[in-house]
This record gives sequence, structure tokens and C-alpha cells, in this order.
Amino acid sequence: MKNNPNSLSRIRESRGLTMQALGDLINTDASTINKLEKGITKLNAQRLQALSAALGVTADEILAQPGTTLEPPRELRSTVSTGTRRAAAPGSPYVATGLIPLYGFAAGSLAGEHQVMTDVIDEVPAPPALQHVRDAYVMMTKNDSMVPRYLPNEYLYVHPHQAVRAGDHVIIQVQTHDGSGIDTWVKRFDTETADEIYVSQYNPPGRLIFKKKYVKSMHRVLPPNELF
Repeated sequence: MKNNPNSLSRIRESRGLTMQALGDLINTDASTINKLEKGITKLNAQRLQALSAALGVTADEILAQPGTTLEPPRELRSTVSTGTRRAAAPGSPYVATGLIPLYGFAAGSLAGEHQVMTDVIDEVPAPPALQHVRDAYVMMTKNDSMVPRYLPNEYLYVHPHQAVRAGDHVIIQVQTHDGSGIDTWVKRFDTETADEIYVSQYNPPGRLIFKKKYVKSMHRVLPPNELF
């Protein structure tokens, strides 16, 4: 059997996407995705751009032979280990001053995937709902995948210990396909099975499926009416 000429299949599977689901994201069908993965249909510039945006990877990562490890630009792919973006424990300056850490996104994709900047970029006042919550934090949105619910550069106040329910908006962290770091997504939680988590975005409308074995965390974003 001939080896795949590119890493598209491996990346797609690591995102928990079927061929049809990926096809839906780039306005094509499962048969075309299958041919692209096998090299039957050429990965031209237009297709690479659409796939890169949908999967949140570079064109070079898609074109790489399976097993090739690429080192993405540092400013676009900050490695974020589990727990890196948590606030300090009780007794820290955050708790003492009533401030919580603000983290920013270093990059994003059309599908809504981002890499998180590992350093705190600011400290902001904690709203009453988060003043005594350990590990509470704030994220700043980057692109428009969640418009009209969230606008670019809007603050998202996150409670990392609340249970997530259908319809909640979440910060979800997923292991990258090559194991080099963690991608962070802002999405609406729909449902889950024993093995998968289903989330949606608004702009453009779409659904993503993540394999639970790759999901590192899923934290609830508090809506404005719960902050005060």
C-alpha cells in the first residue's frame, strides 16, 4: 500500500474530524478530501489556504511527509503545557489584590484555533463572581469566529472549575497533532460522548469534533449576567 504523500490525514484525524466534516469546513465533499490525502488530487495554493485555515496549521505542516517534525515560528506556536495559563494559588498577589491574569492569543485561524501566549500580558480586576476563585483567568478574543456572541479583543472571564453545560461558551485546549504544544479554541459547547466533544462556532457556522484523548482542558466562560 502506498504511503500518504502528505500529513493531511494525520492532522485531520488528530482534530477528530471525519473526511466529510473537514469537507464541510472548506465547502467540498469527503471524496475530494480522500483524494487530497492520497495525492490523487493536487494540493494547490487555494486548497492549502483553505485547509490551513480550517485545521489551524501551516501549509508546510500539511505538505510534510508523515513522521516529519516541523518547528513552527515561535511567535505563532507558543508551546503551552498543561496548567501554564492558570492563575496563582490562594495567597498569591492575584488573590491579595483582587486581580486575575490576562492572557492573549499569539495567532489564530479561520476555524477559530489559537496559540496562547504563555506570559501574563496584564492583570485585570476580578469581577465579584471570580474574586475568590482559584485559577480564574481572562482571555482576550483574537478573531471573529464567535461573532456576534463575542467580538475581537473582547475579554472572556473564565471559571475553570464550573461544570460545563450544553450552550455554554468554553475555552478548550487540545493537544497539537505533532505533540509540540496545545491549541486553544473559543467555542460553544454542544454535547459529548464517551470519546468525543462536540462544539460549534458562529462565523462561519460550523461544528468541530474533538477526541477526548487529545483534550487537555475545557473551561466555562462566564456570561455577563453571572459576573456581578
